[in-house]
Amino acid sequence: MPDGPPSGWRAMLAASRPHGIDRIVPFGQALAFGNVWDGVNLLTALTRIVSIEV
Repeated sequence: MPDGPPSGWRAMLAASRPHGIDRIVPFGQALAFGNVWDGVNLLTALTRIVSIEV
């Protein structure tokens, strides 16, 4: 399964479009992510902008 879910799963997901599923990854890859993970921009979500005026 290196290139994603089998075609049967792909067809089922395309037909039913289930709510609440942001991504499907191969087993063992759930924590492999980039700056956008499960539809959330991590840089924006985990940081804040601080303005200091002197």
